[in-house]
Amino acid sequence: MSQTKIAPRSAVPDSFSGSNPTQTCRETLLTYEPLDAPFGVVVRGIEWRDGPPDPEVVAELTRAMRRHLVLVFRGQPSPSHDRANAFWSGFGPLVMDTPDGQFHYNRFSTEKAVNNVLRNKDGGNLVVAGDEGMVELGWHNDQSHKPQFKKISVLENVRFGAGAVPTAFRDMYTVCELLPAEIKARLGGKQGIFFDPRLPGPDKLPRLCDAMHPVLAAHPDSGRRAVFGSDWTMFRIAGMSEADSKSTIAWLRDFALENAPYYEHFWQEGDICVWDNFGVQHRRNHQEPGVERIMRLHEGVAEG
Repeated sequence: MSQTKIAPRSAVPDSFSGSNPTQTCRETLLTYEPLDAPFGVVVRGIEWRDGPPDPEVVAELTRAMRRHLVLVFRGQPSPSHDRANAFWSGFGPLVMDTPDGQFHYNRFSTEKAVNNVLRNKDGGNLVVAGDEGMVELGWHNDQSHKPQFKKISVLENVRFGAGAVPTAFRDMYTVCELLPAEIKARLGGKQGIFFDPRLPGPDKLPRLCDAMHPVLAAHPDSGRRAVFGSDWTMFRIAGMSEADSKSTIAWLRDFALENAPYYEHFWQEGDICVWDNFGVQHRRNHQEPGVERIMRLHEGVAEG
């Protein structure tokens, strides 16, 4: 296990002294352990409290997510709803604190699960395997069928029984960077039209609008581009004929399956997975009935 422990400024070696130090230094209690995967690290030492985290912690975890894409918080107690929201508010606006979030996300019921999601009486949402198990979720970015980008997704293991299906992640930044130049040129400026395939169509469930996002989208903070969307959530590409759109989406699907770095996470007790929801997609297989699988879906961080 490697430990991030950088000397405070007062202890910087003489070779770094002067008006232009090589790097601003400080000490942190967080430790990092690489996963046996192309990306991702286990993070230990997270502390939950009533207010937001120290700016230094926010900056360090932001750097870690830029580099590793998926952070697995392990070895810490489960945070209360208020403490979790206080922590993530340090990284940007919470989804439900934005106008788009308030309009589009407030649909969870306290009486029954909707798409296996149930509002927890203590706050937040639980993703539960019902009597019929859970349907397969194809590759997707969380909430891509909503107008705003959700930058950070957070999912916590509550109970993960024997035989419960893992969660898979893939890196769509690398997919974008490996695209042939002619494909990048063709898709530059193109917008995808997104929907949630688990929900009724707009004729049965009216909504403000269909969400549109660039097919090759730039992260709102870093500017790094990723292939955004998949054949599971991207209905079509605006400005193309139906045939061209269908064939292009199928080509992107096959290219991503061949080229995306991939990691399958088998959950351990208390794991909290935090990932760059912009450039990392995730999926799960169908969950057979009779297997306990309860996950806690934290609110997450929106752009802005």
